[in-house]
Amino acid sequence: MTPRSDKRHGSIRAGQGAGARTVAVVTHNPELAAHTDRRIRIVDGRIVEDTGIGA
Repeated sequence: MTPRSDKRHGSIRAGQGAGARTVAVVTHNPELAAHTDRRIRIVDGRIVEDTGIGA
């Protein structure tokens, strides 16, 4: 990740910690996705994987 994306990721995580909030992040970056609680992988418009909380 870049310093810019690191800063954005930190801001997103800080916002989540402030209360019960849902934050949707759409990315092609597997490193960023690895830091999320839940991942939904979509290929050709179809959900092919759903991992994490409530999956």
